[in-house]
Amino acid sequence: MSTADNLNATVYTSPAQSDIFPAEQQPIEANLETHEIVSDEVRLLESHGTRLYHGRVKILGAGAIARYTLETPHGSHDEVPFILVNGFCGFKSSYAGLRHEMALDGKPTATLQPVRLQELKHMIHPDHILHPELVQSMTVGTVVTALQNNHGYEQFDIGGHSWGGPVAAHMIERAPENIRSLSLIAAAGLDGHKLSDIIRRLPRELTQDILPYGINRLRAGDTRSVLSVLKHALINPGRTGLEGLAAATADIRPAVKRLGKMGIATYGIQYASDEFFHIDLVRKYCHDILDEIIEHPDPHMGHLGPQRDPKGTAKLINENLRTQFN
Repeated sequence: MSTADNLNATVYTSPAQSDIFPAEQQPIEANLETHEIVSDEVRLLESHGTRLYHGRVKILGAGAIARYTLETPHGSHDEVPFILVNGFCGFKSSYAGLRHEMALDGKPTATLQPVRLQELKHMIHPDHILHPELVQSMTVGTVVTALQNNHGYEQFDIGGHSWGGPVAAHMIERAPENIRSLSLIAAAGLDGHKLSDIIRRLPRELTQDILPYGINRLRAGDTRSVLSVLKHALINPGRTGLEGLAAATADIRPAVKRLGKMGIATYGIQYASDEFFHIDLVRKYCHDILDEIIEHPDPHMGHLGPQRDPKGTAKLINENLRTQFN
């Protein structure tokens, strides 16, 4: 299907103030433009009982290209797709397992490749320096429009893992139309943490969760995934550092409250063994904010549940959405 002629332009505007990030990080003027489809060639591949569609979308306001993959089940399936927003340094293929399990369970699911490189004038623009979440949230919004025009979807469920939680909340608050729900999967910014808390937790997270997972992937022969993470982090170390700082200082609770008032359902998906964003703190600070907090009980997931147990995570997300909306 050609999309160049029927693309509905979406204009992203900057808020006067946001509670997701500290006030001093707010831009004076966002000066964002519309986006457009630069390739209407959507590749269709067969994959183990599902179909894969790959697309590219140009984000004019970010001077970058968004790449996405939509995986759909064969036969009848949910008419509302799920868009999965990556965690910090997470690239598209690191969420392919969760995307595949969601699709096998009847939920069309899209993953996206976070932007690392931009045209120079956008890369050095103060808005993109002070707001590292901005280009990623624009990527999500652009993919929403691409799926509307390429595939005819009218509503969307959004999910964000870790740093993807603040990104998804930011995008939905700016463009809430057609968004039905937000699933925050071990998301940053729900547990009341401060930068000092993240600095204290980080050594344990690296040595007992992230590095062991990476070593296990290497032992399993998955060298490509590990190298892709390193490349993703190092191809633009400045952006990587800014995103890490933004994730460490994010507080999305006020934004989640506002989303609730807009009629958007919000859910927390937490792993019982996640020591980075602990479920007890999320319950303490968000019991009256989120519509529901759902626990993955396995004691071995850590913070990387979407990678360690994509099938179990997909089941939690899908069963919750079916219960809420069917």
